[in-house]
Amino acid sequence: MTKRALTDHRHYIEAVGSALEAQGIETGGVTGGISRGSRRTAAIGLGREAIWDYDDSHTTLSLSLEWDEERGWMVHDVHEPGATRGTAHGRYDLDLGLVPEPEEIVLRVRHMLRTGDPGRYDPVGRAHRSAAEHDPEFEAALAAYLPA
Repeated sequence: MTKRALTDHRHYIEAVGSALEAQGIETGGVTGGISRGSRRTAAIGLGREAIWDYDDSHTTLSLSLEWDEERGWMVHDVHEPGATRGTAHGRYDLDLGLVPEPEEIVLRVRHMLRTGDPGRYDPVGRAHRSAAEHDPEFEAALAAYLPA
């Protein structure tokens, strides 16, 4: 069995980060890599404007957009759960599919910042595909963001 080449996903993630910044949404940088099991992953930290307090029981410490090739885009909320010590993590699916246009993500993040609604709570993350299976359409969607 021959190993299939994977399209570099970092250019897509950088395009999303640039689109957010172009619309005045502060980011804390873009990271990307390969996780255990050869799944492509990435994260974009959101700036201080994205931090909000739901109520006395939930104070957000950091908020980031996370992407992986099986689940697509999610919001990762690290927060203090009220009177208990330590931190908790919440993950919310943006329900945008695997490789939505960067502008779609900007619209969803703007809505989140305006309303405080991060999306559908999804602590496990529903997979849309398996990283172990080659998907030419998925690779082509990522390849559209490669430099010419």
